[in-house]
Amino acid sequence: MTAIIPSAQITAKYRTADEWAALGIKVQKTSGDLPRTERETGLSFIDSEKDCEVNTCRPAWMRRLERDGAIPESIQIYEEGDGEFRWYVIPKAWVKMPYKPVEASAKQSCNP
Repeated sequence: MTAIIPSAQITAKYRTADEWAALGIKVQKTSGDLPRTERETGLSFIDSEKDCEVNTCRPAWMRRLERDGAIPESIQIYEEGDGEFRWYVIPKAWVKMPYKPVEASAKQSCNP
């Protein structure tokens, strides 16, 4: 369930976990650290629903989602180290299907 935040306080910008906590978002502190080998970003789609779930510990994803207006459902902070995990629910329309990049032809290639 998404937290109810007064519209006057919502702006499309990245916020720290403390700023989100002050706005009523659940922030949970966890002992230990989140090793870099376990940091991931995941998308979960359910066909019958219009939204999808995104969970990420990559700051670039957090900044992008929040810049676009996403509000985290919850945040998990690891007390040791710099690990942080955020959960979002966003419209499926925000996520584009991946595609294979177009390869440059021999004429377009920089290699002779």
